[in-house]
Amino acid sequence: MVLERIKKAYFVVSAAFLTALPNIVLADSVQEVNSTGINNAIFAVVKIISDIGLAVAAVFIGINGFKIASSSTNPQRRSEGMSGLVWAIFGGLVAISLRWFAGIALGIQHAGGMQ
Repeated sequence: MVLERIKKAYFVVSAAFLTALPNIVLADSVQEVNSTGINNAIFAVVKIISDIGLAVAAVFIGINGFKIASSSTNPQRRSEGMSGLVWAIFGGLVAISLRWFAGIALGIQHAGGMQ
């Protein structure tokens, strides 16, 4: 179970990295890839990971909301749904704050806006 989650996380991170890689590889010249270009490429990867995280959090909020709504007579299922909902909301907050923290760390001024 844990190994499957690690494989899925590795796949998501690899896909995000490969999506942002052309920003660096397809530069017109070596001079174009300076620290600002690298910072923007890293921020592009962070934006993609943040967007994926928000989508996953939204899916899990929906799934756990359905668990809560359909568990009228099963208190164990209701508590599982509530716990999952709390973790999904926490994951969504982490995904939102990821872009902001990366923008501060990289010194990018437009990091606060959700573009």
